[in-house]
Amino acid sequence: MRSDPRNSETVSDSTDGPPPVSQASGADGGIEGRVVSGGRPASDVAVAIESAPVPLPDIASLTGAGGEYALSGLPAGEYRIAFHAPSGRRSSRTMRVKANTVVRCDVDMDKGPE
Repeated sequence: MRSDPRNSETVSDSTDGPPPVSQASGADGGIEGRVVSGGRPASDVAVAIESAPVPLPDIASLTGAGGEYALSGLPAGEYRIAFHAPSGRRSSRTMRVKANTVVRCDVDMDKGPE
């Protein structure tokens, strides 16, 4: 890990998967999971929040080589999460985040939207 001299955030140098996307607003929930396609981990899938219980800046992540992603620092409430694969396949899920918890949302891109 290293500090970015332009701000107070810590930046991860790890390549074991995508770093969590975090908001500095003091929010305390999150969504994490694994995306697969054809029974295999799906890398480079864009994971984005389509709707949230409160206005948020654009929050998105890409899945890592193992298909893992994490979105953190989310206020409690209901979220619509969109998944966009490089192949053009799309899926989405609705998840409820509670304070001080991280909910799991695994997605099979072959099954389409919820």
